[in-house]
Amino acid sequence: MLPPRTILVPIDFSANGLEAVWHARVLLQGGDGELLLLHVIEPPYYPALYAGGPFDGELLASAQRRLEKIRDEEIGDRAEVTTLVREGTPYAEIVRVAEEENVDLILLTTHGRTGVKHALLGSTAERVVRSASCPVLTIRSGSK
Repeated sequence: MLPPRTILVPIDFSANGLEAVWHARVLLQGGDGELLLLHVIEPPYYPALYAGGPFDGELLASAQRRLEKIRDEEIGDRAEVTTLVREGTPYAEIVRVAEEENVDLILLTTHGRTGVKHALLGSTAERVVRSASCPVLTIRSGSK
């Protein structure tokens, strides 16, 4: 298998997300690949409570700035990086971006939830693995 040329890394701004960036950087090392950093903002369950609130564009702009900071601090000039912010259900947007951008690999970390927490909160990584049309590499948190 050839090394991936385009890697999509969804980031939730947790330490786990930064760990995924590190792994992607290693995979792209010495190559001419592209890294797509994606943050998905999930709309609130009760939109009426947030009318004119955090979804007025400032939240999107703030997420974009945070992605650009990660790009500058973690990747620098080691790879071509595109930053994307989307609104929607995280797993669905990750899969959609992967298809739109024709990525070779989705790389994401898992939180390692099990039992009741997994049953109640679900797993974005699991849904991406089941839905994506490209390979998905999941890395358990703390494997750096």
